[in-house]
Amino acid sequence: RQIADLTDFAARAGYDVLDIHKETISGTKTNRHARNQIMALAQARKIDAVLVTELSRWGRSTQDLLDTLNQLARWNVSVVAMSGMTFELDSPHGRMMATMLAGIAQFERDLMSERIKSGLAAAKARGKKLGRQPGQRPKSDRLAPKVMALVEEGRSYRWIARDLGISKNTVLAIAKRNPSKMQMKNRAKVIKTIADVITDLPQDRPLRVAVNGRIASGKTTLAKELTNAVRDNGRSVLHVGVDGFHNPRAIRYRQGRASARGYYEDAYDLDALATLLLKPLGDATNGQNEEWAIRTASFDLDADMPIDMPQEKVAADCIVIIDGSFLLRTKLRQLWDYAVFLDVDREVAAERGAHRDTEQLGGIDEARRLHDERYQAACDLYLQENQPHKVADAIVQNAQFDKPTLKFRQKTP
Repeated sequence: RQIADLTDFAARAGYDVLDIHKETISGTKTNRHARNQIMALAQARKIDAVLVTELSRWGRSTQDLLDTLNQLARWNVSVVAMSGMTFELDSPHGRMMATMLAGIAQFERDLMSERIKSGLAAAKARGKKLGRQPGQRPKSDRLAPKVMALVEEGRSYRWIARDLGISKNTVLAIAKRNPSKMQMKNRAKVIKTIADVITDLPQDRPLRVAVNGRIASGKTTLAKELTNAVRDNGRSVLHVGVDGFHNPRAIRYRQGRASARGYYEDAYDLDALATLLLKPLGDATNGQNEEWAIRTASFDLDADMPIDMPQEKVAADCIVIIDGSFLLRTKLRQLWDYAVFLDVDREVAAERGAHRDTEQLGGIDEARRLHDERYQAACDLYLQENQPHKVADAIVQNAQFDKPTLKFRQKTP
């Protein structure tokens, strides 16, 4: 209804509607996907005004509202409420009205929050159990033994779902609730096998190990497990994620918020990763007193600004495990001593990623869209152009988390 009302208002006022954005995150949050998209359009000078049902829908925090209105004012973009009131901060009247209305909205929110907390406290005092109540899953629980038996036989989740007439997500949920000892031993065996191979490699300097694969293929989880396994082998080990080597937002989104090639080419500062971490570790003559000085990050993603990370020193026998996307691109390929590739179907990775990023990306539908159009599509480009599975030393089939399979690449003479 609100979209229809806003569209009618725009038509009556003579506005040309460039785009419609529906926000699913609370107005109390400052990092909201739809509003971020609108701010990007304003910064690019693609719009002259933002039409909202009421000012509180743009922001309920007084400080946040004033900050964003000031930004829009610098770009000569107005915020117009459906009442017809225009909020511009280049006049005392506009600043007063925006501050007053934002203060009222925040007061209403604080009052509502206080009432909710009071009601919850009263219910708890009466012995009411709060939070999500445990529910029964009759069909899922009834089919669990059959599902686990088929998993033990090595059947894929998709095959099991089709055979039993249930969704693949239901099969996945059952498997997560019922991990068998054999499965967990199998995963531990895979991890230990890789760790044993790595710790047996000859080295006169720290080793650089890449853990690579599609987005949401399980890279970070496996890298942490591998780190623990290497440590259990009595070796010094350091785990580093590439999130500390992102590019600034202006670069990451310069080809468009949903651009697959933009994410593939612009998301990470791979030059900084090479210069600050990989190349120093690769120089056997670089060690001072048998210690190698490295930096494990160059950028604060949350603050969207570069950082001067203090140097960290590692010994010659240290194994540095680095997980992230696009690590086996041609420009980095020669900078690794060992590479692990996680092989996961696009569909499985996309669904994992969407569920993981639901809140951050503004709801499950938007998360699925972005993972399909931007993140997994970027991985498609990466796989097509670099074929990392053909150069990795170890390939882990990680679609079934509790039952991975491992194979090693045959070395050519």
